[in-house]
Amino acid sequence: MEPRLVGIQGARIGESFSLAQPVTIGRDPACSISIQDQTLSRHHARVSQTAQGVLVEDTGSANGVLIAGQRISGAVVVQPGTEFSLGAQAFRIDVLGPSVRPIEVSSSERATQAQTTSPMGQNNGCLPLLNDLENGLSGIMPFLLRLFPWLLAALLALVILMLFGKVVMAGIDMIGHRDSAGQSSPPTQSPEKNYPPQDQPPSDTDKKENSAQGIRIVSAAIEITSVGPLIKIEWENGTKTDVQEVKADVTVKDQSGEEILKLDNVVVFQGKAVHPGDRHTPGKYEGISVPLGVGNGKVKVVPLSVR
Repeated sequence: MEPRLVGIQGARIGESFSLAQPVTIGRDPACSISIQDQTLSRHHARVSQTAQGVLVEDTGSANGVLIAGQRISGAVVVQPGTEFSLGAQAFRIDVLGPSVRPIEVSSSERATQAQTTSPMGQNNGCLPLLNDLENGLSGIMPFLLRLFPWLLAALLALVILMLFGKVVMAGIDMIGHRDSAGQSSPPTQSPEKNYPPQDQPPSDTDKKENSAQGIRIVSAAIEITSVGPLIKIEWENGTKTDVQEVKADVTVKDQSGEEILKLDNVVVFQGKAVHPGDRHTPGKYEGISVPLGVGNGKVKVVPLSVR
């Protein structure tokens, strides 16, 4: 039985990788599975086959390796069917049945087979097989010819449905961006009245960091959507210029206060200009994609730069 690594979420979904040799995963191009994902470390994890079973190892990553929603420490032996996630990527350990070995034919057997074959035009043993093949093709060809128009129509209908779905999704996305860009509120002298209460009030250090670039974070939370968990960030433009892009450090902590995800200098907003004093509310599909295991975490956002 040959264990294999199969992608079930992210950039390598549907792909299968042999574990005959150890497999490394990370952003580094030298890794066996190299994925340019900001939630991954350069050398994130290692998967190998041992005498005890398949070994999944965290090779010192920043965001860790999660099995059943729990972050592992070091190396863990797993069973076939186990799923694990790292950053926004997820994989499963599968096992394939034994491969079919080719049948070896000895030289004496090949010589015996050669004796049954006469020169071209005199092969009486193969001629009946050729006749049977010709008869079979002549019987199935009319059926294939009748079936071809239906197959062509089904393929055309599928292409039309795919194009229609893309147009509908693009329209929904445009409406969401327009609605979010149109929502604004005038600046006030008391920001506390405009901001919803948080689970924990920001410290003086957080307030100083959030206002360093004039960008004030109104709320930041993880929302489960149809495309997976997204970090939704609502913010207000306190600068004196239009803002089309905001970069920030984003940290997610669990209920005990332990850090489970850290994203450095990521783009949290990029789109239509937000005017001074206006507030940006993220659209339905707008947000930062995060792994499945951090759905209940608390989010902290520290703006770094605007453009």
